[in-house]
Amino acid sequence: MTSTNNEQLIELISNAQMAFFNGQYHEAFNLAQEAIKLDENCADAYQCAGDAYMSLGHYLKVVYP
Repeated sequence: MTSTNNEQLIELISNAQMAFFNGQYHEAFNLAQEAIKLDENCADAYQCAGDAYMSLGHYLKVVYP
């Protein structure tokens, strides 16, 4: 992963976590999905996506890029 992609990934995850903490679950989920597209092995992105999706009341959908 290039340093530019790594910086984008860090920013996306940070923004997704901030959106989650502010109760903006749709935004958090969308940002986490963008992070997953950059790095499909990023556990933090999947964690944030899962937390946001569960907070929206969805429990059965599997998140894939």
